[in-house]
Amino acid sequence: MFAVQYAEFHQRLLNRDLQDAAWDLVTMFQDEIAPKSWWGVLLHDAVQLLQYEPTPLFSCASACVLLHHLDEVCARSSQGSGGDYLRILEMKLQTGGCQVAQQQLQIARLALAKYFARCSMIGTGGPQIIDRRVGTTV
Repeated sequence: MFAVQYAEFHQRLLNRDLQDAAWDLVTMFQDEIAPKSWWGVLLHDAVQLLQYEPTPLFSCASACVLLHHLDEVCARSSQGSGGDYLRILEMKLQTGGCQVAQQQLQIARLALAKYFARCSMIGTGGPQIIDRRVGTTV
């Protein structure tokens, strides 16, 4: 099931159907069909979608799903389980070690940080109510 959905994800990327590709990516995490060994690859693939402009492709909740999985991969990798989470990413990047894969995850972390910042600046991070009396967000 994962292989089919991952292939559909890449087909959507090729067809420039980026909104549906972003949806597919998050769905693979949410529905727990992505094997942990592929999480690094999916997070690496998410970078180009996170950097897409002018319109954000992920909701705030979807970006949080990505962040949650990124945190787990980084934490487990730092605890010695990097092979369980990064082996496929290492093969995709054609590197001999975990260090380059971890650097790619840091790029994903930076892309997520920029994404959250951009969403908060343009007001897509969820409903916000502005108290006009004091000019603050409630």
